[in-house]
Amino acid sequence: MRPQRLHTIRRLILRRELHTQQELQEALRAEGISVSQCTLSRDLELLRVEKVTTPSGKKIYALPDDDRTLSPHGGITIGHTPGFLGLMETGETLLLTTAIGYAQRIALDIDNLHSPEVAGTVIGNSCVLVIGCKGISRENLIRAITPAVPELFR
Repeated sequence: MRPQRLHTIRRLILRRELHTQQELQEALRAEGISVSQCTLSRDLELLRVEKVTTPSGKKIYALPDDDRTLSPHGGITIGHTPGFLGLMETGETLLLTTAIGYAQRIALDIDNLHSPEVAGTVIGNSCVLVIGCKGISRENLIRAITPAVPELFR
């Protein structure tokens, strides 16, 4: 349920100008998802949602990969996890492609989940190999690491 809720929150924030948690709760309710304010706050923190000011001066929720969001250095932040570029399917393991130098940070985020589905991660300069435990399907492995890399569940 949580991965689906996170996906819906991302979709709503990217497609609408939402100003308050109450507006977001109402939008989720219209999608058939009931969530407490406390849970919604945790989800927004997990997704690294921020309030940004639009060119028209309104404050709205935005995701790090939203083109309305500027990085602290003035450039556009690409993705929830800086440096994440994509996923290659490799059977019961996952190969995440990253920008050069970002693999260690992404692997650390995955390792810090302490997910029982993940046996471990191996990094290169621009990739992270995520190894699932025996018997774990690729889909369940993706779900297990989605809190660290929400782009996987778009």
